[in-house]
Amino acid sequence: NIAQKYYIQILEYIRNALNISANVYSPKTHKKGSKSILSTCRIDNIKFIIEYFNNTMVGVKHLEFTIWRDFFIFNKRNHAKLHAIRKEVRDMRNKHKRVYDSEMDLAGLSND
Repeated sequence: NIAQKYYIQILEYIRNALNISANVYSPKTHKKGSKSILSTCRIDNIKFIIEYFNNTMVGVKHLEFTIWRDFFIFNKRNHAKLHAIRKEVRDMRNKHKRVYDSEMDLAGLSND
């Protein structure tokens, strides 16, 4: 899933650039906090996304993408394991962000 809060055109561009056949879901009523969503489960679309983004990221995003990519390739039919690894990657990202934020606070460089 890719979510976008304000600009549905961005999701349409991503859909076209990545050859995703699914339509962008936009809620009928735009309540505060509602988001438009682009989602695909088609293996062909996901394989194209993997090829498109392969070797294009650095740092933590590269690590997250590599974990997801390798896990998807070997476990694409096991949805429970895919959800579990997605949760692990999100937890890892959030932990990294908390550590970074606390280091910035200690250095007196926070934006607050």
